[in-house]
Amino acid sequence: MGFAPGFGAGRGSEVIVRSVVLVAGPSLSEGLEIQGWLDDLDCQVIVAESARDVMRLARQQPIDLLIMDTALPDMEGEKFIPLIRVVRPDLPIIVTTRNHTPALEQAVRACEVVFYAIRPDDLPHLGEVAGRSLAGAEAATSSAGGR
Repeated sequence: MGFAPGFGAGRGSEVIVRSVVLVAGPSLSEGLEIQGWLDDLDCQVIVAESARDVMRLARQQPIDLLIMDTALPDMEGEKFIPLIRVVRPDLPIIVTTRNHTPALEQAVRACEVVFYAIRPDDLPHLGEVAGRSLAGAEAATSSAGGR
């Protein structure tokens, strides 16, 4: 979580700037599997159902982390990652799947994602990985002087 000195409430005040996590894919947007640790991260969560929604949101507002399923309704996740990288090359991405295959894992990892998670086995690790990714994004934002 970052702070923006003097923004908004009055001279010398601080406003809390929460990290923004975009969660994409129908099975993830149901949220039951990941809701607990997202609450623990104290971040703003935005839900997108499709690749088209992710692209629109990524162009409209700052996003600190994308957590996406490989099963997007309008595009396969491993084909979508290079497209979102054009719009947001610096965006940390965590990819999850229930339909793991070695070929899928290889294709996703080739896209330089932060974490490839096989659900449900890897769910316990997602909160820790997301927290580290957000801390890294916050550090980069602080050193760059803004979001």
